[in-house]
Amino acid sequence: MEPIDDPLRYAELLVRLIRPGGLLILAKPRHPSPPTEIPNLRMNILPHHLIRWNRGAFTACTATGLEVGVNTSPVSRRPRIILWLHRLLPGPTDPASPERYVARRWSCYASPTGGYELAKVISKSKTFPPGPRPIEALLVVCKPLP
Repeated sequence: MEPIDDPLRYAELLVRLIRPGGLLILAKPRHPSPPTEIPNLRMNILPHHLIRWNRGAFTACTATGLEVGVNTSPVSRRPRIILWLHRLLPGPTDPASPERYVARRWSCYASPTGGYELAKVISKSKTFPPGPRPIEALLVVCKPLP
């Protein structure tokens, strides 16, 4: 739903397909989160993500009369690599900077590339780095019974 310009309308269309009492379960990337602090990460660059899933976006889903629950614990192995990459980079991007997602500096091209290869190796032998922040949220939407 990130590349869709009107995710609430899209969610409403999906809900029409659900029977009363049925569930819609989606894994959504959280914002802010470690991946949004990695410069030049393709998933942060338009048009990949037109919407940023934050507390406001999740709350907007309840405006449709749906019951919404959010779980922010890691739901796949992929975040482990991203969390290690985030940990290995020299520093996160500055949220106030115009280079928030795309930094045109040599170090911002080289360090994610080398860091990713190292993160793949580390993530095979270790679990999550200490004190990881959530990357994604499991959005569970229930269509109420009439």
